[in-house]
Amino acid sequence: DLFDNIENIAEKIVNSPMPLSFESLDQPYGFVLYRAFINKTDDLKRKVYIDGLKDRAVIFGNGKYLGTIRDYYNTETEEFEIPEGGMTLDILVENLGRNCASMNIGNEKKGIQNYVTLKMVDKDGNAFAGFGRVAGWEHYSLPMTDLSKLDYSKEAKEGRPAFYSAEFD
Repeated sequence: DLFDNIENIAEKIVNSPMPLSFESLDQPYGFVLYRAFINKTDDLKRKVYIDGLKDRAVIFGNGKYLGTIRDYYNTETEEFEIPEGGMTLDILVENLGRNCASMNIGNEKKGIQNYVTLKMVDKDGNAFAGFGRVAGWEHYSLPMTDLSKLDYSKEAKEGRPAFYSAEFD
């Protein structure tokens, strides 16, 4: 399970009020796990919206899958409620490579470029922005170059990213 192994395989952990890009973390490839804690303030449902996402983000709330967002395709997650004790929001962003044939060569950035918003959803299912920008991020740098500290004995949990090991005869 990635979340149970995160401390073992993160190359570095960086704290910041707002999300940082891969370049700000000095990481040219791999994954970054963005983590923030969300307090419960009301009973409205929410959707995660990421402004300026480059590549693909898989979103989890307290370890439960909430949805996948990719660049400009799926811009929001499914609806969810923040539980009484609050929620750990995990956003796993994968660097899908760089464009080598465009005017942006050398300027292409990866990861979350701007901010993450929790859009509120009314009883009719309409989402609106409100004042839900998420602040207080931990960034787990995962270039995936050294997995020697990975603990395969930690059990994989359904719906969560995991590592598997096998031996073939």
